Amino acid sequence: MKALPAAISLLAAACLAALFTLAMAACNSPPGGAIGSADTDKQALIALYNATNGPIWVRQYNWLSDRSLRNWHGVKTQGGRVVELDLRNNNLRGDIPPEIANLPALTRLRLDRNYLSGSIPPEIANLSKLEELILDDNYLSGSIPPEIGNLSKLRLLHLARNDLSGSIPIDISNLSELAELSIFDNNISGSVPPEIGKLSKLRLLYLDGNNLSGNVPPEIGDLSDLWLLRLGGNNLSGCIPSSLRRGLRNYDAAIPFCD
Repeated sequence: MKALPAAISLLAAACLAALFTLAMAACNSPPGGAIGSADTDKQALIALYNATNGPIWVRQYNWLSDRSLRNWHGVKTQGGRVVELDLRNNNLRGDIPPEIANLPALTRLRLDRNYLSGSIPPEIANLSKLEELILDDNYLSGSIPPEIGNLSKLRLLHLARNDLSGSIPIDISNLSELAELSIFDNNISGSVPPEIGKLSKLRLLYLDGNNLSGNVPPEIGDLSDLWLLRLGGNNLSGCIPSSLRRGLRNYDAAIPFCD
C-alpha cells in the first residue's frame, strides 16, 4: 500500500513539470500566432535599414549581422519574432518603407526624434498587434492614413511635431483601446471630428498648434477618462464641455469651459 502514495507523488510531479513546460512555451511564442517567420522579420528590418541610411545611424550594433535579431540594437523578440522596435533619437534619415508592415508580431514601434521624411505608409495598418505607434519629432508629411483606424489594439498614437497636413481621419474613432492621441504642432486642418467622443478610454488629447477650425465638438464631453487636453494654437471656437471640468488635470486655458 505504501507504493500508492509514492506513485501519486510521481504523477503530481510529472503534471507540474508538464504545466511548467507549457507555460514556458507560451511565454516564448510570438503573440497571436503571427504569420511569416524570423527570416521575413529580418528582411523587413534590412529594408528599414537601407531606406533610412543605416550606415549613418548613431547606434547600429549587430544590424545586418548573423547574430540573433534580439541582439540587434533596438530590437526585442519573443519566440524569435520581432515584437518591439525602438530606434528613437538614432539619426534615421529617409522614408519609412512599406516593408515595415512585414513585422506582424510587432506591438511597439518607436521611431521618434529622427529625420524621417515622406508620408506614413498606409501599409502600417497591417500591424494588427500594434499597441504603440510613436513617430514624434520627424519631418513626416502628407496626411494621416485613414487605414490607421484598423489598428484595433492601438493604445498610443503619437505623431506630434511633424509636417503632417490634411484632416483628422474619422477612422481614428475606431481605435477603441486608444488612451493617448498626440498630433500637436503639425499642419492639420479641418474640424475636430465629433466621432472622437467615441474614444472612451482616451486620457490624453493633444491637438494644439495646428490649423483646426470650427467649434469644439460637444461630444468631447463624453470622454470621461480624459486627463490632459490641449486645443490651443488653432482657429477653434466654442468652449470645453463643462462635464470635463472635474476630471481634467491639465487643459488649454485659451479655450474656456462652457457655463
